[in-house]
Amino acid sequence: MNSSFKRGAEWRKWDLHIHTIESGFGTEDDYPCFIENLKLSDASVLGINDYSSIGGYEKIVKMGGVPNKVLFPIVELRMNNKINHKNGTAVNGGVNINFHIIFDNSLEIDQIKTELHSLECFYEGGTKLKLGHVKKEELNTITFDYFKVIEQLSSSAILKERYLIWVPYDEYGGIDNIDPINDGYFKLGIINKAHFLGSANLKQINYFLSEDCKNIIGRNIPCIKGSDAHSINYPFGKLKDKNSNPTDKYCWIKADTTFEGLKQVTNEPSSRLFIGENPDLFSKVSLNKTKYLKKIVTTQQKVN
Repeated sequence: MNSSFKRGAEWRKWDLHIHTIESGFGTEDDYPCFIENLKLSDASVLGINDYSSIGGYEKIVKMGGVPNKVLFPIVELRMNNKINHKNGTAVNGGVNINFHIIFDNSLEIDQIKTELHSLECFYEGGTKLKLGHVKKEELNTITFDYFKVIEQLSSSAILKERYLIWVPYDEYGGIDNIDPINDGYFKLGIINKAHFLGSANLKQINYFLSEDCKNIIGRNIPCIKGSDAHSINYPFGKLKDKNSNPTDKYCWIKADTTFEGLKQVTNEPSSRLFIGENPDLFSKVSLNKTKYLKKIVTTQQKVN
């Protein structure tokens, strides 16, 4: 008997929305402290997320990474579309919709940077240029055409099938407030291109796992949640309450801690995601208990 047999995918805490100093807080000298705090995180998987750049991810990797943690490079971009709210036009002309690109962490950093630098972006007023020509201090002011970005990523020989799109739903910069009367098709188009939606709202989670959603969109879509931490000493992994204070709720994912494991969640969203304190499998009504084996005992019977 092979005693090296390993158990399959297990529930682990994932935080795929951690901003670094590149997002505008702290100084370069704070990176060692920031990394030390990442080591203390309850989460096993950490998404290093910054605006229009993987500069923070690159620095952390070059400083030795985070022992015993799996890191993913994630870029947060703003669409050049602004939300017209259901209850009227938003203050100050609307809020830009955000979206995230989760890259396969087995890619070389230079491969990701080369592809990112070739993306077309816009300054306020419509001026176009390539992302690689944008100054560092301007990275959080530029916008992108969501559909063109995805088209370019999907046609890239390097990045094709090695990225995942995550769109906030009922979070800041999310699409929930898009006017369904005037912009319903636009909203549906955004959802159709997304692999994940950002929400911890049980009503939304259940809808995107429902048959109604499957009939309209053609598939179910998993909802995930990250801390959206912008601090050196935040307890990474813990989700926030409405006042941005840390809670004891986490985003739990039942998957191998690899990009392929994360992709598998999009195929089986109802059984691989849980947002809360603890994913107690055998108390969840939505899961089929007979799918899970904890132990198998075999005995030998003497034959005459």
